[in-house]
Amino acid sequence: MLNTVWAVIREGRIEVLEQVDLPEGARVLVTVLSEEDTQFWLFQNY
Repeated sequence: MLNTVWAVIREGRIEVLEQVDLPEGARVLVTVLSEEDTQFWLFQNY
């Protein structure tokens, strides 16, 4: 399964910004975006 969701760091923990159904202990891959990268992906109009 490949699923991309937005998350933020709060108090040193990754907090997903939407509901995801993952079992306890699931392994995830995290990509860290710079603030400029975040703005690029948020405002692209196709």
